[in-house]
Amino acid sequence: GAVGRAPHDEHDAADEQGTDGTDSPAGRRDAGSARGGPRRPATDLEIEDAAREYLLRSLTAAARSRQQLASGLAKRDVPEDVADRLLDRFEEVGLVDDAALAQAIVRSRSQETGAARRRIASELRRKGFTDDVAHDALAQVDDEDERRSAYDLARARARRLASLDRDVALRRLVGFLGRKGYPPSLCLDAARAGLEAAMDERSTTHGAQG
Repeated sequence: GAVGRAPHDEHDAADEQGTDGTDSPAGRRDAGSARGGPRRPATDLEIEDAAREYLLRSLTAAARSRQQLASGLAKRDVPEDVADRLLDRFEEVGLVDDAALAQAIVRSRSQETGAARRRIASELRRKGFTDDVAHDALAQVDDEDERRSAYDLARARARRLASLDRDVALRRLVGFLGRKGYPPSLCLDAARAGLEAAMDERSTTHGAQG
């Protein structure tokens, strides 16, 4: 289904399609009018068909939350009862699955980018997941997982900063971890440990070369 692939960009491009209005029933009507055809209201069937096409096209591009899809339908002037009926049906057949998608996003962001729970939680809120769904998904990452990830990130990043003045390197490393969403105390502890390890490696390497 569409839930297997978490979007990579936190600013999804789902609603960039059809921004000229031609994806909406009103847009289709206006397009006909522009060609000199008679102006007529879209039928209920046309509205529903256009909405279904939008959902399928959006989910083909990337998995999305129910709220993201509902927002896209609202922008296309799809009546709320039609949107709810279609989204309920898409959930029934597994094309929309907020729980599975939230779990996939947490795994992806934590394992592939090293983002902390706080940053991932912000992304989940932005994508419209409910608090309960977000809480359950974030439970995959515990305190020890987060600590280990912060230390691993710090060690890897510190190797690129070891040639700098120690205070400068420490500030940059703390800032880097902070942007990943880690709490200040963990940022400082991990940065100090990572920088110390990197400087020890650098000293050992230079000593062996000498």
